[in-house]
Amino acid sequence: GGRRGAAAPPPRRRHDSNWAVIVDTSLFWLNYRHESNALAFYHTVKRLGIPDDHILLMISDDMACNPRNPRPAKVFGDKGHGLNLYDDTVEVDYRGAEVTVENFLRLLIGRHDPSSPRSKRLLSDSGSNVFVFLNGHGGDDFIKFQDVNVRREVACCDACVDACSWSSTHARRTSNSSCLPRLGSCCICFRSESRRQIRF
Repeated sequence: GGRRGAAAPPPRRRHDSNWAVIVDTSLFWLNYRHESNALAFYHTVKRLGIPDDHILLMISDDMACNPRNPRPAKVFGDKGHGLNLYDDTVEVDYRGAEVTVENFLRLLIGRHDPSSPRSKRLLSDSGSNVFVFLNGHGGDDFIKFQDVNVRREVACCDACVDACSWSSTHARRTSNSSCLPRLGSCCICFRSESRRQIRF
């Protein structure tokens, strides 16, 4: 008989393409906890199997090298200082002045400068699951980016949802959708003085 063709690839499972966007939106030493929370989530999603090239980590300030840090080059999330969250496995994609509302929303909708490296892009597709975690100061329906400038205060909850919804809907409606991050599902978690979780 004739030679059989190659076996068809197995159907893609829903959890084969997982991504995480983790953001610390605060500045200054007094907001140490926000960076440690973001780093704790970073290590958690890595431990759960999401590789670094599927994690976008945005850190507003460098607590590890802050002159007030009694344990230089380290960040801890517990009183016993049992686990250094800022070890040599951490890959920060956006840091300092790069952590802005504009860069965050551009990341979600895929509108980058052409020179932006792959490490700064959310390269998800229609079968991806995306987890977004923001940690900082805020209130009902808003969160602040870079506390030094109150004008950066935005209705970020709605902006995030709009950006995620737009990227999925627009990708389905246009032929030139390869440049857009597409989302199978997205879970957004805001951790601040008020908490809001959204899933769609």
